[in-house]
Amino acid sequence: MSRNDFELPLTRSSEILTPGEARLAEPFFTNTTRSVVALKNLPEVIKGALFSRYSRTAKGVRRLFLDEFLPRGDLGIAEPAHVAPNVDAARAEDFYRRILSDYGDDSVGELGGAHLACQDVSQIAAKAIEHGRIGVSYLEKSSRYVPFDDKVNGQYRYYRPRQILESPCGVEYVATLDALFDAYARNLPRLIEHLTQRYPIAALEFENAQTGDVVRYAEIRDDVFSQSAQAAYRQAVRARACDMLRCFLPMATLTNVGVWGNGRALEYLLIRLYADPLDEIQTIARAAHY
Repeated sequence: MSRNDFELPLTRSSEILTPGEARLAEPFFTNTTRSVVALKNLPEVIKGALFSRYSRTAKGVRRLFLDEFLPRGDLGIAEPAHVAPNVDAARAEDFYRRILSDYGDDSVGELGGAHLACQDVSQIAAKAIEHGRIGVSYLEKSSRYVPFDDKVNGQYRYYRPRQILESPCGVEYVATLDALFDAYARNLPRLIEHLTQRYPIAALEFENAQTGDVVRYAEIRDDVFSQSAQAAYRQAVRARACDMLRCFLPMATLTNVGVWGNGRALEYLLIRLYADPLDEIQTIARAAHY
């Protein structure tokens, strides 16, 4: 199957990497351009932390890694050496084939796993990906903590099926979804202002992480504690506003889904996605399988 069979139907990745950034990301990801990508050459604890942060940001997984993880020397991430990089993989694949052919036992698939990032996929596709739970864990971009009022290349983040866009309903589809996102973007700052006025920070209590004391904001005298309280307040107000405005977001809204699963569960995931009648979901299956 050629690369173009699924690259063109995929929603274009919202991540734009410079050639230098692509070179830095390449050792740790299976590709640097597509919206479906798997992680590699990273410790499991780093993968887990990366996916945890991934669900609370609008950034793609490669941009997040480059901005917040790779620069941190204390994480011990270094570019892997390019010495015989395929030797171990070839041996593992040969061993796997022999186990299957000689013994008919695919239980070895329970002992190996992978992290897969499905980015810029519709909510419908996200629910199809997340349908199975046994052997798989998911983290989806939170519509409570991540606002959806921004545009990528001048367009709001929603799925644009070619069949609909090329049909007589295409213009109406775009106009309707643009109107929903316009309403969301227009009301987000208004609602934040309203919540700020209704729940002023001076009337709230905050817990000091250092001492455990609960203090009313107006009584805080420590600058560090005061700044921490302000940051927590801003985050809480924005989360409340985003939560209240989720009713404007259609099922076409693009999201990111981080997936971890063992080999057998991921195989079953691909089978389910391939069998789905929607083109987007079948395209995601081909991109993940490639």
